[in-house]
Amino acid sequence: MELPDDTVYCKSLWTLLSGSIYDISSDAVDDELDKAQPLLKNGLNYYKRAKEPSDDLLKSKLSAPVFKFVTTLGSFLDLDAVKAWNLLSIYLLHEFHGSVTGLQQFVENDDLTENLIYDIWTFYRSERIFLLKCINYILIHHDDDKHPFKNNFSRIITSFEDLYRSLIDQLTVLTNEDGPTTKKYGPLMVERYKRMWVYSNLREQIEVLHNLILVTDVLETRNAEDFAAILRLCSENGFGEQKEAWKLLTDVPDEPCKIIGFLQNVLLLRTFNYESACNKKLYENTNVFCLIEDQVTSLGHAEEQSPVMLVWGLVNALCNPDVHLLESYQLLSELAVRLGVFQYLKKCIESEIFQDVTKLSAVAYRTVYLLLLVIANNFDENTICCMKGLSDLIGSVLDHPTIVDTYWKTRKNHGLRLLCELLALKFPIGQFLPFARVVQALSSDSADSARKIHSELVRMERFGDIVSEEDMNRNICQESSDTWRLQGTRKPMKFSNFLLQNTRGTFIAPPLISWHVENFSFYEAVYNEQKALVEEKLSSDDGDLSSAEENVLTGLHIINNMLLAKVDLCPELTNAVNYTVTMITRFKRIKRASAKVFSSCLDIMTTLASQDRMKVYTVLKQLQIFPTLENAPLNLTLISGNYLYVRTIGDWLYNEECPSGTYALLKSYLNFLYKIIKPNTTVTSEEKTYAYSELVLPGLIFILNEVFPRYQTWNYVSDCDQLSIGVTCMKVFHELLLVGEVTNGPETTYLHLFRKLILHSVLHTPSGFALLKIVATGDPAIQGKVEHQYHWDIHKPTNAIYIVQLSLSLLNRVMLLKHLVQDEPLTSQLEMEIYNSPLKETSLKVIQNLTGYIYHCFNPSIPILAVKLLKRFAMESPRNLFPCMAKEGDIVREMFVRHLESHIVSDSLKEALLELVIACCDTQPGITESLFHVYASPDITTFGKKAKNDTKPSGGILVFVCSVLSRLKEEPLLINSGLYNVVVDLICTIWLGEMVSVIDHLRSKENFWANFCCPLFCDPGEYSKAYPKIFNVLTVELYRFKGQNCSEVTKSLKSFFKEDASYLENWSLCISSLLVESLEPKWNIGLNKAIFGIAAEKHHNVGNIEECEEHGLRSASDAQPGSSAVNKTVSPGKRKPEDTTSTSGITPGAERSGKRAMTDNADNSQSSKSKLVPQTRRKAIENNIYKKKQTGVSLDMDEKIKLLTSWKQFLAMVLKHAEISMSAYQKELLSHDLMSVLQLEVGNDDARLFTILAEAYLLVVNEWHCTCHCNKELTKVQLMNLLQYLVVSYSVMTQNVRELILTLCIQLYGRCSKQLQEDDFASESTLYAISSIVTFEMTSLEKPVIKEAMTEEGKHGSKEIENWLNTSEVASSKETEKAGSCILSLCLLRKFLMQFQGRQIWLNNYRCSSLIPTLLQTYGRILSHIREIGMVARHFNIAVSLIDVLLLLLNKNFSGALLHMDMKSAMWLELLPPRKLDSDFWAETPWTLVYGPSLDVLTWMLTSQGHHFLEDAISFAAIHEEYLTSAILTVRHTLKQDVLRLAIKALNFIRVLSNYHENWMFSHSHSHKYIIDGVKACFYYTGALLIHPSLLKMLVKQPRSKPVTKITSLTGDETESAPEIVEVQNRLLEVAVMCLVILRPFGPGLLPLLNGKMEEYVDWQPIVDTIFSTPMLDEDSPIPNLTFGALITMINICTQALSKGSRTGQSTPSTSVRYSTVSSGLSTVWVSTLNKQKCTVLLELCLELVITQGLLHSAELPQIKREMFHRNLSMEMTLFLDYTKRFARETSVSKSDTTGNVESVPRSLARGFDVDQIAAAMVPLKRSLSDPNRTLRRSLNAESPKTKEEESVQKNLPHNFPGRNIGSPLKSPGSPSPFRRVLTDTPYFRQDREHAQLPSDGDRTFLQCNEQQSTNVPVMSTPGKSLSTELQKMFEKLIKPQTAKVIKESQLPTLYEDISPTRARTQLINFKECSSENYCQLMAYIINSIFS
Repeated sequence: MELPDDTVYCKSLWTLLSGSIYDISSDAVDDELDKAQPLLKNGLNYYKRAKEPSDDLLKSKLSAPVFKFVTTLGSFLDLDAVKAWNLLSIYLLHEFHGSVTGLQQFVENDDLTENLIYDIWTFYRSERIFLLKCINYILIHHDDDKHPFKNNFSRIITSFEDLYRSLIDQLTVLTNEDGPTTKKYGPLMVERYKRMWVYSNLREQIEVLHNLILVTDVLETRNAEDFAAILRLCSENGFGEQKEAWKLLTDVPDEPCKIIGFLQNVLLLRTFNYESACNKKLYENTNVFCLIEDQVTSLGHAEEQSPVMLVWGLVNALCNPDVHLLESYQLLSELAVRLGVFQYLKKCIESEIFQDVTKLSAVAYRTVYLLLLVIANNFDENTICCMKGLSDLIGSVLDHPTIVDTYWKTRKNHGLRLLCELLALKFPIGQFLPFARVVQALSSDSADSARKIHSELVRMERFGDIVSEEDMNRNICQESSDTWRLQGTRKPMKFSNFLLQNTRGTFIAPPLISWHVENFSFYEAVYNEQKALVEEKLSSDDGDLSSAEENVLTGLHIINNMLLAKVDLCPELTNAVNYTVTMITRFKRIKRASAKVFSSCLDIMTTLASQDRMKVYTVLKQLQIFPTLENAPLNLTLISGNYLYVRTIGDWLYNEECPSGTYALLKSYLNFLYKIIKPNTTVTSEEKTYAYSELVLPGLIFILNEVFPRYQTWNYVSDCDQLSIGVTCMKVFHELLLVGEVTNGPETTYLHLFRKLILHSVLHTPSGFALLKIVATGDPAIQGKVEHQYHWDIHKPTNAIYIVQLSLSLLNRVMLLKHLVQDEPLTSQLEMEIYNSPLKETSLKVIQNLTGYIYHCFNPSIPILAVKLLKRFAMESPRNLFPCMAKEGDIVREMFVRHLESHIVSDSLKEALLELVIACCDTQPGITESLFHVYASPDITTFGKKAKNDTKPSGGILVFVCSVLSRLKEEPLLINSGLYNVVVDLICTIWLGEMVSVIDHLRSKENFWANFCCPLFCDPGEYSKAYPKIFNVLTVELYRFKGQNCSEVTKSLKSFFKEDASYLENWSLCISSLLVESLEPKWNIGLNKAIFGIAAEKHHNVGNIEECEEHGLRSASDAQPGSSAVNKTVSPGKRKPEDTTSTSGITPGAERSGKRAMTDNADNSQSSKSKLVPQTRRKAIENNIYKKKQTGVSLDMDEKIKLLTSWKQFLAMVLKHAEISMSAYQKELLSHDLMSVLQLEVGNDDARLFTILAEAYLLVVNEWHCTCHCNKELTKVQLMNLLQYLVVSYSVMTQNVRELILTLCIQLYGRCSKQLQEDDFASESTLYAISSIVTFEMTSLEKPVIKEAMTEEGKHGSKEIENWLNTSEVASSKETEKAGSCILSLCLLRKFLMQFQGRQIWLNNYRCSSLIPTLLQTYGRILSHIREIGMVARHFNIAVSLIDVLLLLLNKNFSGALLHMDMKSAMWLELLPPRKLDSDFWAETPWTLVYGPSLDVLTWMLTSQGHHFLEDAISFAAIHEEYLTSAILTVRHTLKQDVLRLAIKALNFIRVLSNYHENWMFSHSHSHKYIIDGVKACFYYTGALLIHPSLLKMLVKQPRSKPVTKITSLTGDETESAPEIVEVQNRLLEVAVMCLVILRPFGPGLLPLLNGKMEEYVDWQPIVDTIFSTPMLDEDSPIPNLTFGALITMINICTQALSKGSRTGQSTPSTSVRYSTVSSGLSTVWVSTLNKQKCTVLLELCLELVITQGLLHSAELPQIKREMFHRNLSMEMTLFLDYTKRFARETSVSKSDTTGNVESVPRSLARGFDVDQIAAAMVPLKRSLSDPNRTLRRSLNAESPKTKEEESVQKNLPHNFPGRNIGSPLKSPGSPSPFRRVLTDTPYFRQDREHAQLPSDGDRTFLQCNEQQSTNVPVMSTPGKSLSTELQKMFEKLIKPQTAKVIKESQLPTLYEDISPTRARTQLINFKECSSENYCQLMAYIINSIFS
């Protein structure tokens, strides 16, 4: 829509000029004024009358319906068609809030067209008023030095030469305009709009007269012609009198007509120059004088015309040279006085338009003042005193402050002071009120004025008295013509003791006399009037305001003013003040007493309350005039009002004030409450408590119940009373609804109660509805009320705008604090009404009106408050606000875009609008979709045109967002503005909210990322709130696209991290400087200071200054004057001790970074730069902190946290970005800054910042590993500082801080462990600190504490626990994130103990400390707690960590410390599982996590302590016999890895305990038998699983849900073996080996057979059943026994596995196909995956057991059964025998000597293999994977490669740690216990007492054998003769001849060093050097010899 250049939107122009909403520059104001200059000059004349030719100009451009509409509109508005079209265009652009579609409907529908025209007519009339107000505003402020646009206004004023004439013409047109008739304006001019037209005309006349008065005052337009013209105009208008035509049309209010008359008289008086006593210019132009004379004489006898008469008569009487006319002019003046000219002038200056202190009122008051000045200077006292109404006018004139200033500047007996002195002559008896009003006016002006008048009132010199005729004759005599003397004493005042005695006086007008006095006080007269009024009211019930009441009312106002001015109280004033209490007491009993007097007394009490609070509070409490509460509880039930007694205030309100419509007493009471509530630092806590409990609480209940919900429905004489009551009530609510925390004190209880009472009342009672009615006033209604006001630049605290502002603020506070009394949203009546649909008739349309407030133009706070309130609704409302707005999406978007893109809208409003958009992003998708519109939309400005519709650019408000970002390059300071911060916040919200379409739209914008990332490349010297949000957006962008499709971001970040640009180091420096306030740490570190390069003198062995200097730890404070700290950092050996010059090339001015401080001669390598980091960064940060203090930049804790959190997350994403890299120097610099600030934050009470710093540091350390720890010495000192702080402050730390510091210590220790090991003092100090921490954690884990620690995060199932523990490193980041401080402290202790090589003396002391028993006791308590409350992940973690530390302490030779502790009570019973055993127990519960490691502890203790721990071990076995047996038999139910590991651990413990089987049997035979039976069954089940591959696969992949009854055939595919199945296979081989090792002591072994002592076999009983069937899984049958079938099955499996490959790993062809596929029943693929080494061990053990048990059965069986047994055994062993024969044939060809190279064949592993050796080789101590030492030890297959994990763990383990090497077995217990005895009744032994053997002293442990490398091993003796000759030959052939000796059992070595076939072969001799194949041949020979 194209508008002419001179078309101006007047409302916007006024808003711009007033500066009430917009922030605009002076140049922009000039542009707007120049554009509007023609409009301002012409005023209302700008709008032309309708002319026909102008219609043709539009007819060709507009469509027919629109043209018709425009012509109709022009006719109704009486405008030219073009002007009507322009007006319509402005209306559509700025005021029409509908859509294009809706506008079209308005035009096409006649009914709707009428409504639209009426709306435009209202807009047109409003524009006219705004135009006049713009002129008015310029005239008022063109000479205002405080106004920012003064120069602009002055410039435009100079171009208004003809403005005066223009205003005269406008006034003439307005006054001569005919009434609104249908004939002229058409049928649309109905009665309602006629009335509105008349009122609008009157308002325009008022504004034009207002402007005329200002122009007259500004331009000094004073001549007779102007006066004549204005007088003629006013005479024709009747001085505001309504026209007869208007009276016939409608009811016109009288008030505007009176105001017009007042303004016309002021204009006439201001135009006429009557200041001079002789104005001769008036008589120079005779024509003009005669014209004026005729007009004056033709005036009527109305009071409106009297001022002109008076002025004309006075001037002519004083100045007219024609003395003959003097009498006529005197008569004219007298007529004016009789008409009440002074009374009229009094009403004039007291009218509403002159009440405010404005420029207009100043002109009016000064005009009347000058008139009074003329009277005072030209008339005598008697004449003046006789002028009726003059005395009252004098007091009214003094109400204006400018007149008061003039008054005090005037000399006494001159001017206005003379008139006031004349009034004092009549005071108090003659005339009390006139002088009292003068005093009231002077005392009300200012405190200084009050003190001046007070000094005159204390000692008045005259006393006005009225004497009767009787007194004249009796007591008064005449001394002279004008002097009279009082004879005797006279008491003129009835209730005062003041006496007149022997004084003289002068009669003013008998009987009024003025006495000369010396000791009379004004306040004594006031006191007398007070008493007189009380007596009068007590004797009379007259309710009218009497003269006495007026006197007292004025006197009370004066007293209050004096008290406010804090004048010195004289006795008379004190009496008057004290008597106000008596008046209150009396008045509360009088029904018809004056409420104004009562309220004035209360005002005095309010003023006194600020000076003597407790006394006033006590008096008011005793008076019982205020509402009170009786027996009221301090809760929300008070709101019901049941405990409230309204007292006098309530009675007067209901009975007097509401009927009368005046509320003086209520307003005084509300003001009293508000004054009490207002914050005052001088009020004591006791005074507050008393006031709150006795006055405020009842008053608040009274307001909430009786006043605020109802005051809008009361009757009012003046609307100001209604506004005043509402404003005061809401101000009280405001003060009590504190948003922040209430301060501590006794009054806190009441403040919290006040909050809740107000909130509950507003939310759930009619008070909320009353508040919403004010909120929903609406901007059109406010604008209408403002247009009715006469002054717009004065915003009184009681006007309609201010009350709406208060209501918006109050509602915002209520919505913010409603959670204090409301738990659920949308449950209150208030909220239901707010979100009510605007379509309902009863709806207040709150949200719709709030949206309209955005267009408000009078108060800058209202649009902002409205938008913030909408933001609150958008955040909390679950409903869509669009329907509540009653606006279409296009209209809402247009409204936002117009305000955002406007150059004159303030940034505050723009920020509020964007904050509203941010709030809508999460909860109001409909609104955001409309605001972020990315499609083209039609424009409202295209309405009515014939051309095609244009479209606006897409993007909605995003266009403005991008424009703000693009401005940053040109305006760097914009980054610190609130607008930029909100824009970035909006972008951050869009990215975090994943608004994909909006993100794609922004990302498609050219240079979006370049503009957004611009702050990264600016100097970050000053903090901006946008920084954290920028980092957040970049973080989300990198995370969302994972480095893809974000080339612009990557490009910007590459530039940011480019080392040469130094952007990263600048930002790191800036952030570090912003986070700290100084370089002094918050905690005094006593041991060391190594923060920012500070190195104190090192203690003891920690180091010295020179070492720190080499590591870059030299302090800047230690440097010599004139040199920097960096100058002292040189490479070792390059500088002599006496050399003091710098050799590093560092300049003293280097501040920003280490890199910048280097010169060309310095080393450019990254390591050289890293050495310079501590010193240079410290200096740079110190300088930045100093600058920050100088500029006053300081961040609160929340801002620091936001900044650091965003920086941490940004770094986290950058570290994972493949295309962005950092140099080693940057990494070192960044990590150093983080650790430096972190060290400074240690000890801060608010640990939030420390927490985030620690997380950020751990992040970069975990990502870069050792790269950022080049300075190991500094790292060591930092670690010691942290540990020292932990020890000192651990008990007061929060859990999160503990965890972070412990995690930091773990990380730092990993970087400087070598330095700690080299420093004995540091190592011992560190371990002491760690032990102290662990001890504290252990002692804190009592049951109550543990129960409190049960949080939701710990209540997880066993699967999650297992997954959580499935980690390879203890101190990994995954564990430290989830583990608590207790687990972390244990991890730190374990990590230190693993590498600690302490001195033996310290170890002995530590062994005796309380840490070890504390760990054991805590372990027991936790297990007990787990059994009580169930499976909790956190408790399992602690338990596992504890048992790990105990195992590690055992390795450090601490087992002796555990020996004397009560392990039985700590572990035996507590290890019992918490639920009943079943087949799935061990597979479904995580109890294996604690049960298995506990078994390791018991195994270690029994191995290392032997007989000393044997009794405890047997007790454990007796208690846990069922669980141990269940653990080893679980293999038949499940083959999970953890279950298999537990079975092996249990077998390992049983293996060690079986070495003492005799003691075990003697102590507890039941557990012995039960467990051994379980071992045999376990071997049986293992064989069944290995022989049935299908069943094994099924149990591994899919654990069976139903029991397996019997498997008789092989099913499934056996040609494939998955890795997990192969692992289970070999695990089962280990289980089988362990079972046989345990069973070996229960048989005779091979030694008796090889030594020829077959008689020893008689002493043993068989433990193997003579059953040769293949083992099967049959759960229906009882637990099976060990059978020959199970043993032979294992032999066949191992034989087939060994026969399938040669020693080099290649397969060997089988000579008999049936043995490879039929005899064993297994395929080649299946057996090929078995571990050869384990199969070898298992084969030898099985062969030994088969032979020995076969011999035992042979000895017991009869001959026939023996032969049958031998035959069956030899047949079942066919596969093995054929294997030995085949191997013998193969080796006979390749070997010529039976003693060939033994290195080429594996040696036998079973012969002489002690149980300890086999167990150590097969079953290492296996622990959880969460421990780095819990890695599975190498299996027995030495040929299979080790994994990387196993190799790394093996390297880190100590040399003597159990399981480090495969052949490192546990310590052997030696020979049987000395308590062994004959057990003839046992099922396993039948041996005599003499066969018992005691342990030999020559037996040595493995460690002893390993250390001594002894070769003095006893050799075998010659075989005995009891064997056949063939057997002896075979045996001699298999062993070396030189060693053929008799083997003695006591001489056999107990352990092997290693099971590898290539290691330590030279150390193994005799029988053990026999190869495995030879051993098998020997066994085959024995079988053939004995059983064939």
